[in-house]
Amino acid sequence: MIKSLLKKIILKFKFFSSLYCFLKVNFHYLRINQLKPKNKSVGLINKVFICHHTPLKNRKIKLKKFVKYIKADIEWVEKFQPNELKRNYSEIVGLSYMTIDPSQKPICQDQYTYFKNAGTRINISELSLYLKMKYCFESQIKNEYNLIVILEDDIILNKNINNYLNCCAEEFCFHEENLDCLMIGSSFNLKSKFFKKGKLIHYGEKQLTRCTHAMMFNLDAAKKIHSKLFPINWPIDFKLNEIIIRENLKVAWSEPGLLQFSNYFPQKSSISKNR
Repeated sequence: MIKSLLKKIILKFKFFSSLYCFLKVNFHYLRINQLKPKNKSVGLINKVFICHHTPLKNRKIKLKKFVKYIKADIEWVEKFQPNELKRNYSEIVGLSYMTIDPSQKPICQDQYTYFKNAGTRINISELSLYLKMKYCFESQIKNEYNLIVILEDDIILNKNINNYLNCCAEEFCFHEENLDCLMIGSSFNLKSKFFKKGKLIHYGEKQLTRCTHAMMFNLDAAKKIHSKLFPINWPIDFKLNEIIIRENLKVAWSEPGLLQFSNYFPQKSSISKNR
């Protein structure tokens, strides 16, 4: 009887927890739906890359319903699957070129300091995402795309995604500070300390990454980032923080940002489960 009661309590908790997340996400995207770009923002984004882990087919199916609304060139990046990387892991990562001090912590928010020889041995799934994003930067540089967007496949999109991205691009490209990167993705309730009412994107000195599931980069930033991606001593989020500090890149955050599905609804992570 007690076991049955506990089961009912757990089921009710899961139901109300899911309902809360559903309502919270939908309320968040109501704010995004209100955004409308000006004419000068059309065509600023040259390419949108979507980093996809091929075995997670449902993610691609869900995203395709909304990606079709994006009026920019789309590329699904599905190469560098984990099972393809195991044999050449040491060579790809550059272990022979690294002197890692595991006692050093990764560079996070409010820790604007570069530690030489800091790092960790990243897992295969983290390496897969790292190389996908490296490819995105290489493609941007090769094709001289002035502005790209990189998305991960667990991002939450809606029908207003094209307007939202154009609004972001407009403020980003015409910002007085000549920005390098924009963190479009939002997670863990992290909000910019430099929030300005009436603005979509917010910049302040020494601002780092927030999360990697939605980002925007200009061409100059891509060149600087790509030149510092090797050796691979961190997962891509911490590595970007390291490069941002070393290259003194100007990073802005969007508010509201695009949410990550795995932060609100239970699902398997193709990265953290292998850490």
